[in-house]
Amino acid sequence: MTLSRTHRFDLFLQRVAVAWATWRKARENRGQAAKPPVIRGVRYGDDPPVLVMCDYVFEFALRERPDFWAQWAGRPALIILLRSWEITNATHVRPMKALAARHRQTYPGHRVVYAANTPGEMDVLAANDFEAVFCNHNALVDENVFCPSPEAKAGDAREFDAIYDARICRFKRHHLAARVPRLALVHYAVVELCEPLWWLAMRFRLRRAKVLNRKERGFWRWPFFLTPSEVAVANRRARTGLCLSEVEGAMVASIQYLLCGLPVVTTASRGGRDQFFDAYNSLEVASDARAVADGVRTMIARNPDPWKIRAATIARMQEHRVRLVAFVDAFQAEHGVPPAERLSARWPGCLGNAFKNVLG
Repeated sequence: MTLSRTHRFDLFLQRVAVAWATWRKARENRGQAAKPPVIRGVRYGDDPPVLVMCDYVFEFALRERPDFWAQWAGRPALIILLRSWEITNATHVRPMKALAARHRQTYPGHRVVYAANTPGEMDVLAANDFEAVFCNHNALVDENVFCPSPEAKAGDAREFDAIYDARICRFKRHHLAARVPRLALVHYAVVELCEPLWWLAMRFRLRRAKVLNRKERGFWRWPFFLTPSEVAVANRRARTGLCLSEVEGAMVASIQYLLCGLPVVTTASRGGRDQFFDAYNSLEVASDARAVADGVRTMIARNPDPWKIRAATIARMQEHRVRLVAFVDAFQAEHGVPPAERLSARWPGCLGNAFKNVLG
């Protein structure tokens, strides 16, 4: 495939950005003892260990943190991997199976299972002899952090018509929000993944939008990361939440919108975010900037009750959580864990956030 001149220049800028970020990080850490990279996920049991983490974290841990796995060498363990991107065919499953097999060669007692985001993904995994449980990873977002303001009600005034929480890269399709008035953005630039020319183009095209995680001074100033609580506060400032990608994983921002009581304007998508959508809390529109703007106006005019949106979302999350807990419970029972010490005896309640909690 021949790359265009623009694409080649974009790749050159990307390499420069990576080199600059690497040099800056090395300079900041000069003279300091190296710290092992953090492994994020949640633990649901210790004897035997039950770990839940994202698939890319699992791959990273195998490569960079052998010490992390060594503490469970020679012991049975259940490792549940949250799928970060859609699964549609055997081509997607093949590298997953190779990764799990590689891990089991070193740790034969470990059982690696995937959490599927959709029923279709369950079918693909089953057809390829891969053990899986149907638990959309959005069900593990903390509803105690993401919630509406106490005084929130249907039709109340907000500062923004819509908010879009997404890093600026092509698959997020920020250009579809260009016609939305009073638009708020929460965006991040992941140096290794960002496409510099696209990032600059979108920042210019959406220059009238309010970026909620960037210093006021300086159009080109780098965004800073918000805590989950700060993201919830940002969501509460808008009337609707935008989901504009065509394909990805289940899109954590989508469930955060719903838990904060925001209705969602979405384009047709693959990956699993629609598992929590219904005719009351969301509106699907065409992949067109005018259609997105019209959809925002339509959802605002409907005045959905934020507390009704939240309650229905939590109910759907619980369906996924029940399946996950039952799966873990069966594993713990198989290994002699007393009923009072199993995960099924220690919930309901938040099961932790595998995207934020630290395992080691």
